[in-house]
Amino acid sequence: MSEKLTKSELERVEYLKRQLKPTTQNTLAYTSLFQGGLMHIVDDSYSITFRLGDASYLAAEYEQQLTIGEAHAKAFNAIDAGSSLQLLILNKRVKEDMLRQVLYEKNNDRNDGYRAELNAQIQERFDITSNNFEIRKYMTISQNAIGKKQAQLALQDVGVTLENIYKTIDVSFQPLTEMERLSIFSEILNGVETLPYTYHDLRISGLTSKDFIAPDVIEFDRKDVKINEMVSKTLYIKYYPKSMEDDLIKELTSVGIELAILIHATAYDTEEIIEDIEEAQAEANVEQIRSAKRAATSYIPTELVLGSQASDDFEEAGNWRKEVKDRDQKIFRGLILVHFKANSYEELALHQSKIERAGRKVGVRFGEIYYHQEEALNTVLPIGKNYLDLHQNVRIKKVFPRSMTTANLATQIPFSSIDFISKSPNARYYGQNQASHNIISIDRKNDLLSASGVIMGASGSGKSVVAKNEIISTLLKYKRDKVIVIDPETEYLDIGREFGAEIIDIAVGTDTSFNLMDIPDKEKLLEDDKDPEGAKSNFLVTLFTSLLSDFGDETISLIDRVTKLTYKRFEQPTLKEWHRVLSEQEELEAKRLALKLEIYTLGSYDIFSKQTSVNLDNRFIIFNLQRLSGQLKHFALLVIQDFIWNQVVEARAKGEKVWFYFDELQLYFEEDYQATYFNHLWSRIRKYGCIPTGITQMPETLTGSPQGRKLLGNSHFKILLKLEGLALKEVKKVVKLTEQQVRYIERPKAKGTGLIVAGDIVVPFENPIPKDSKLYRLIATDA
Repeated sequence: MSEKLTKSELERVEYLKRQLKPTTQNTLAYTSLFQGGLMHIVDDSYSITFRLGDASYLAAEYEQQLTIGEAHAKAFNAIDAGSSLQLLILNKRVKEDMLRQVLYEKNNDRNDGYRAELNAQIQERFDITSNNFEIRKYMTISQNAIGKKQAQLALQDVGVTLENIYKTIDVSFQPLTEMERLSIFSEILNGVETLPYTYHDLRISGLTSKDFIAPDVIEFDRKDVKINEMVSKTLYIKYYPKSMEDDLIKELTSVGIELAILIHATAYDTEEIIEDIEEAQAEANVEQIRSAKRAATSYIPTELVLGSQASDDFEEAGNWRKEVKDRDQKIFRGLILVHFKANSYEELALHQSKIERAGRKVGVRFGEIYYHQEEALNTVLPIGKNYLDLHQNVRIKKVFPRSMTTANLATQIPFSSIDFISKSPNARYYGQNQASHNIISIDRKNDLLSASGVIMGASGSGKSVVAKNEIISTLLKYKRDKVIVIDPETEYLDIGREFGAEIIDIAVGTDTSFNLMDIPDKEKLLEDDKDPEGAKSNFLVTLFTSLLSDFGDETISLIDRVTKLTYKRFEQPTLKEWHRVLSEQEELEAKRLALKLEIYTLGSYDIFSKQTSVNLDNRFIIFNLQRLSGQLKHFALLVIQDFIWNQVVEARAKGEKVWFYFDELQLYFEEDYQATYFNHLWSRIRKYGCIPTGITQMPETLTGSPQGRKLLGNSHFKILLKLEGLALKEVKKVVKLTEQQVRYIERPKAKGTGLIVAGDIVVPFENPIPKDSKLYRLIATDA
């Protein structure tokens, strides 16, 4: 507050002070939260919180589950003596907002019937078959340090160690910023997920971080607490079975209520604990000897005496020693809590009965936390300190934690199924996760580093249905976006006619023509593309390479010279003018080249040597190439790619987003020159904000080409349908899949089901279309 604030900042300060006037800050048991996410808890204790990603644990094979469990156990073993690990699992209901953002708004046009039909399908799956819960996981690490700087460095080192451990099972591990960390507090305390403030607000206001998250009212009762208008409570696991399976978290997150599960572990010093165990074992041994002597002078059978408490203690100490010495286990003071809330005390009791029933299924019994709900709440919050531990809190008179091994704690696997539920208001619905039954929503433009995508599947797997579904969704949802489809086999004419597409038939003898020599306006190009004439020269070299077998350096130089001369002499030249300039060159090679190209410039195949005659103002355009074959089809594919480039530049200048769909993608990778040019185009149109999608039943053609592998690597959105044999083998080279995930595409549930790969996330999906729907009759090719 020593810095001079601007007038607007002073006004902001007054606003914040008016808005943030709770009186409950002292309930929150930490002192400071620094920019970057480091928290000072108390004395020399500091903590930092990380967001833990997910793994498809429930659907994984046994061996993969073991691998995940071992990695999770390593994370616990990485915690030093005296340090604590707090694993917080939030089971949150998917917000209705997330459903609303994937529904289609009426547009008062002829397509509102399709919008209504799609909305009904999504709503039905959301209401009836969807789980509607998402699981978020956070890990808070705390340890003692001399000052903030030492704490920051030490906790960052622990974070790097844990990140590397979880990386082995493809689970992300990311540190939270200060405001992200506060958002978790706000969500647990106030039910508000996102804070409308910044750290700058906190800094200039003179308020503390607690002022931004403290509820208006907190009233602690004997065994529950009222927070604002909600009632809540925290239970602890009082009785554990002799051996726990890995299904406690699964059962708790399946009860159908929002709750927070907290696993807290403070590590003992291994050498000290071994000394304590050996001392306990020695005492038990001495007691056994005494008992044996007493038995010798009494009438009590020796076997009864040796079966006494001393014998049990001796055996128990031996078991603990074996765990630590032989099985590389650490010993922790462990505690498991469940925190939940409700609108009324009656509802709270109902929730508690569901939680207790879920616990009984796996052999645990929950206990009430009488008179210590405040300590319990602070233990649940991502602070990193166990306030229910009598070793750390003089107010506690009851023993809540218990000694646990690494295995006891790590058995409770927090991973379930990976979901992709976008928070973007422009997300679209892609179906339902086959594993978790949650909706899948993705905004390709904003959720992924690269919006480029591919759809791959065997013939008859439902590729065209999936592609058509996305195209129709684009037209109905993104009302200002444009869709262009390159259709070699008339797969898309049905939806084209229904949705008013400009269908451009490219064939010899039609009135359709394209000026191959069109170039975009220099002023509309990015800095890297400021030489359109040079780019056109490179394109012509690629184009003519596809037509001619003998193509040397002299020919390349000749084409470059002729191209530059043509643009100097003619303002809007066509290939005919280019051919005329070529014929005027003195070299014998020019005469030969002119003769070879004559059929494409002046002869029967001159559809690309005239001024452009097609209307491209329509927001849905389909290039129909079915009537082309052989060399001319490859020629046309190249010309259309170049023509698309011009449209991309124009669209960017107008602020339009263009979605390109390239069906039969393998056609672009049959020759090296084609593959190189297409991959270059794919990269260029991405830079201009366009979203390309390739569709193929032959992924092996792409993976067999360096350019194809590069394209697949740069495409962060993939839909994988039924694949087998070589195609499946090749896809597994470019998309890292577990054996369990492979099953979804090797033996899919139905046509049009498989895997969606969105960035690093892989989810099994299904998106059935009711057979009695108008949409099904339109796009299902078997109908």
